[in-house]
Amino acid sequence: MMKQYGFLLSWLLVVLWVSGVSAERFVQFFSEAKLLRLTIDGTVQSSRSDVLGNRIDVHNDFGFDDTTGIAGRMGLVLHRRHEVGIDVRRHEWSQDSIFSTSIRFGGLEFSPNLPVSSSLRLQSIGLFYGYRLLEGDSGFFSLRPGVQIADYKVEIERIGILGIRQETVDDSARVIVPSLEVAGEYYLHSLLALKGEIGGGWGDDRKILILQPMLKVTPYPHVSVLVGYTHIWHENDADDDWLDVTLSGLTFGAHILW
Repeated sequence: MMKQYGFLLSWLLVVLWVSGVSAERFVQFFSEAKLLRLTIDGTVQSSRSDVLGNRIDVHNDFGFDDTTGIAGRMGLVLHRRHEVGIDVRRHEWSQDSIFSTSIRFGGLEFSPNLPVSSSLRLQSIGLFYGYRLLEGDSGFFSLRPGVQIADYKVEIERIGILGIRQETVDDSARVIVPSLEVAGEYYLHSLLALKGEIGGGWGDDRKILILQPMLKVTPYPHVSVLVGYTHIWHENDADDDWLDVTLSGLTFGAHILW
């Protein structure tokens, strides 16, 4: 595991060097902003801003359930057309005493801002690779296109996310994750619907529905604060034994532009 974290740190330093961001400025900014913090729950969301520039996003979730965990997202936009993000999560499932760590160590997002039609504009195309440790190694990919509908003055940050995950628990699990999120002037994560074939003790069919309305306020020109609510419905069918798990809690975050 130490080798993996060492590789992750080396990768980050290379990215910073290539992008022209000095390590001194990077450490100084994080130190002054005091953005390094622990967060609770397993739901990690990302967001974007219409303002092009360097950005730090911090999102925290707090949930209530019979499962507990620590999760957080930290995204660094090195300049206005590329995003390289690191997503480190640690979950503890109290029922099965399973510890898992998810690291998104490879991410690149382009912002072409191309008009598709008179009312539709392609804002971004993101491709990410994640790596998870859960009684073994597993990886997953996600494709994140973003569009803007001019007529309605809203931005669909993610539409049709396609995640393909390989679980080594049974060496056969695949997960396809379609979702839809809408963001307007006051920001809204509307609805995420997940469905896929999952093995490794979870059963053959798993359905997850997530509702997450969020309100965004901007008290200062370069600082936005997000406050919202998260509710998750989870169905699991294993050996004809249905298990319904509901998770609800508070979600909060911040955007800092400079």
